[in-house]
Amino acid sequence: MRKTQIHWLIIGFVLLCVFNFLFFWLDLDRDYISIWVSYAFIHLAYIQLIAVPFLVPKSKSTHIFLEGIAAISAAYFLTEIVLGSVFILLALEAWKLVFLIQLIILLVNAFILYINIVVNKRTANTEQYKKQVQKTIKTAMNYLQQAKQITVDDDRALIISTYDSLKASPLLVDENIRGIEKNILTGCKSILDTAQGNQFDEMRKQIALVNQMIQLRKNCST
Repeated sequence: MRKTQIHWLIIGFVLLCVFNFLFFWLDLDRDYISIWVSYAFIHLAYIQLIAVPFLVPKSKSTHIFLEGIAAISAAYFLTEIVLGSVFILLALEAWKLVFLIQLIILLVNAFILYINIVVNKRTANTEQYKKQVQKTIKTAMNYLQQAKQITVDDDRALIISTYDSLKASPLLVDENIRGIEKNILTGCKSILDTAQGNQFDEMRKQIALVNQMIQLRKNCST
């Protein structure tokens, strides 16, 4: 948890303590249901503020996601503690109206929070998928690099050309071509295996297939 979020929790806790102190210290007529409705909503808002870190998907952008959700929760908490305090001081008999107003605010906040969480999860999934793609391509290039070390002349030139094509291919974040990338990885592994087994005719066939898949992957980016 970042220092910013810790500071918000501390500030919220202090405000809640001050609120509770004043609530029980002031001579209020606590027989009104509307007062306890507001009291409950204020504490619910603080519980949400505490729960924020557990609503954020883990990724390299977690700190950005956390700041956004924390800002939403903090804004709701501050709104609720001000509005709730006003309703408590007014001690309205129409508790249903007090409940309805604060319920609407809660639902609006929940909707905004939900949209934010969904977007954050999609971003986190994209980042995770991007890492998987990078790992796949890097592993495939490593196979070609090893195969290059044990081949000579024209075969070595073919592998170098394939390596350069793969290296120059764009980094695509598209699950629709995930199968192509896996086939490229499998093909590069076959190139290495056939090179190690001196099966050069089969190796050339695998090189041709891998180049076709690399070109197909490039075409998907256009």
